[in-house]
Amino acid sequence: MAGKLKNEELLEFTEGLAILVKADIPLDYALESLTGVLESARLRKLCVELVRRVREGANLSFALSRSRAGFSEAYVGMVRVGEMGGTLDAVLDHLARMLARNQELKRNLVSAVFYPLVLLGFSLAAVSFILIYVLPSFVSVFRDMNLPLPPAAEFLVWVGETMDRYGLLIMLFLAAVALLVVVALRSPANRLSLSQGVMRLGPLGKVVAAWQTVVFCRSLGLMLESGVPINEACRFAAAAVSNPGFRQALLPLESGLKEGSSLVAALAQVPYIPKVTLRMVALGERTGSLATMLQRVADLLESRVKFIMGRILVFTEPAIILFMGGLVGFVVVTMLTTIFSLTQGGM
Repeated sequence: MAGKLKNEELLEFTEGLAILVKADIPLDYALESLTGVLESARLRKLCVELVRRVREGANLSFALSRSRAGFSEAYVGMVRVGEMGGTLDAVLDHLARMLARNQELKRNLVSAVFYPLVLLGFSLAAVSFILIYVLPSFVSVFRDMNLPLPPAAEFLVWVGETMDRYGLLIMLFLAAVALLVVVALRSPANRLSLSQGVMRLGPLGKVVAAWQTVVFCRSLGLMLESGVPINEACRFAAAAVSNPGFRQALLPLESGLKEGSSLVAALAQVPYIPKVTLRMVALGERTGSLATMLQRVADLLESRVKFIMGRILVFTEPAIILFMGGLVGFVVVTMLTTIFSLTQGGM
């Protein structure tokens, strides 16, 4: 099987396997049964590979780690914990619910960014059409009268002619820049620098850090509930974080815990952790309910991220509409003013 699984495919695989294992179906038959119901060809190939390894005597966790589907260390570690404790069905069910919530949060974040970009793109396309095709043909009628255009109209005509003449070159340049960015981001060092830079961008950085904290706390709480030692659980939970800068900041946690530090003291050294996380973790350690508190702080931060992104979307839409409305209004007013001035001049 080629290529890493998408988040949707990973969720589909985990949910399906959790249901079958929870129904007391033997693991190899559960995996074999999935091949008949999964829509993704990559998932079906994955299940065939896993069935073969399991029937050869391998554990599911070992088979997952040897596959090329890109299962994270946290995912494989949780499955291993479930196998060792005889609670694989419960672990898979927890994993499925965690993946579903993370996927929902990611969809909300993407929607909050995607819709304004689409709105902006359509608006710019409409203005470009006016400048390139409508305005020149309109102005040419009055240029035949050998009368000067107002400065605003001359500026719009120049913009339209530039876009018409060099539009393809501009698009090729932008495509080349985008390609260079994609190639540059293949470097782990560049991805690390970019992720660290993003988390320093004020409110946006706080939203990104809060989202990564949600993933970390939810993964850590789930593993602690399953009986994973806290130092190993921190390593697995850090591996589940997608942001390279945030993940690197979490690396010292395991060594700090091994040296006898409390979790809240170790987390206090991570610059991106929200303060509410430290307060709730400290409370969980004092009351012996750390796993529960981690899940609660994940829920709290998730609701905050959704609220912030909702507010951003609420303010972004009117701002884009006002900006594009002002731009279109400027074009229309300029055209009407040109008609009036040239008509008056031609009389």
